[in-house]
Amino acid sequence: MHQLINLSLQRILIDEFPLKNSFVDLEKIKFNALKNYWGEYRKINNKNDYRYNYFNVTDDKNITWIIDYFRNNYRLQEKKYVLKPQYSFLIQETNEIIETHNEIIPTDLENSPDTSVIYTVDCGEKPVDIIFETKFKGVLPQKIRVPMKKNNYIIFNSSLKRSFAVNENKKPLINLHFSFFEKDI
Repeated sequence: MHQLINLSLQRILIDEFPLKNSFVDLEKIKFNALKNYWGEYRKINNKNDYRYNYFNVTDDKNITWIIDYFRNNYRLQEKKYVLKPQYSFLIQETNEIIETHNEIIPTDLENSPDTSVIYTVDCGEKPVDIIFETKFKGVLPQKIRVPMKKNNYIIFNSSLKRSFAVNENKKPLINLHFSFFEKDI
């Protein structure tokens, strides 16, 4: 069962990936993430950039299956094509927070993605919240906290600002993150 939360022209869709009905091996995806993390294959090496916690993804059939599922499911539910998906791992260490950011490039709106997905590959026993924020002229700011759970995914507008609460677990929080452009069918 999925849950849809509307935030004044923004949206957040929370659902569970049907892992039991698939061939996806989360342990292999987790190893892929950790291998890129241990090798420090970051998207950006600048500690002041939000993408510092984003790591490259090594091609893997398990990740391809997950992305194909999202692509097909999104097309069926939203009646939109998924174009040019870009993906990475988002890894949050123990006692680390990830500052507020979004994926919109103010100087290049045409090449900024429409939609983002965060799929939780592995997490500890204590939930780590993703905090979504909205600020619109004439409207009070809103914040909504969504706990990240293993095998759950969150789909949201790429323009929606978000941050990640402190990871109080002894192991890192591992997410598969991808963003894409939409086109009406």
